[in-house]
Amino acid sequence: MKRECEIVQDLLFSYNDGVLSKSSIELVENHLKDCKVCQDKLKEIQLDNNKNNDEKKEVDYLKNVRKKLDKKTKIITISTILLVIIIILNIAVFVNYNNVASNIQIFMENDITQEELSQIEQKIIDNYKDIEITYNSSEDELNSMKEKFGDNQNLLAGYNESNNPFPASYIVKAKLKDVNNIKRDVENLDGVKKVTTYIEENPYLLFLLQIIN
Repeated sequence: MKRECEIVQDLLFSYNDGVLSKSSIELVENHLKDCKVCQDKLKEIQLDNNKNNDEKKEVDYLKNVRKKLDKKTKIITISTILLVIIIILNIAVFVNYNNVASNIQIFMENDITQEELSQIEQKIIDNYKDIEITYNSSEDELNSMKEKFGDNQNLLAGYNESNNPFPASYIVKAKLKDVNNIKRDVENLDGVKKVTTYIEENPYLLFLLQIIN
């Protein structure tokens, strides 16, 4: 009987896992009917197996929870990064807009007199505070354009003081709230050809153009 118990107990793990042959199953089950020791041994194996299964389920559950948390963490991290990028981009867009849209360029007629130039400048200075005014002669404008052309300056080689197509201008940097008012005040003055501003332009388009240029 002891010998049979040893054989059966060796088979109990496989019996519990359901991997024994039909004849071995019959041997084990017939023995278990009358052997309390082997019955207890099987119960012990089943308890250990259930415990291991519970532990495995717990480990699997924790793994799944961790995977979900890792996924959420990645989503939150990516979302945070995108949000920061959007915020930084918007700040850059509106800083650029504030810088560009606060500029007014007042183009002059070719035959403008010094007196008319002075009147235009004085009109702005008398009515607005915290402004910067820069005068660009037609020669300055031509030279500036040549610099922009870089290696292709030869395209402008035929232009000089006598046939300069670029008019002189005032460039005024003012507060955004004053831009339209300054434009309105000077655009009909004698000697003014055209006034350009970017105050009505799309901030994102201006930013894109700034990057391209």
